[in-house]
Amino acid sequence: TDFQALKHNLVLFGRDRTVITRHIRNIFKEGELDENITCAKFAHMGVDQDQTYETKMYSLDVIISVGYRVKS
Repeated sequence: TDFQALKHNLVLFGRDRTVITRHIRNIFKEGELDENITCAKFAHMGVDQDQTYETKMYSLDVIISVGYRVKS
């Protein structure tokens, strides 16, 4: 499964972060997709190596659903 970070979706669809996150939140709230299946959390270290950050990545299913909502 291919996963993409939110920032890649912003570039792909040319929309503001708030627009994309609202669509993603509604996709999960309306039950169109299951967040536990289509979303993965990846941890990574900060530059100073003393903090861990968590990034949400979204599957291709989420990206397609967001694209449909953005274009309609």
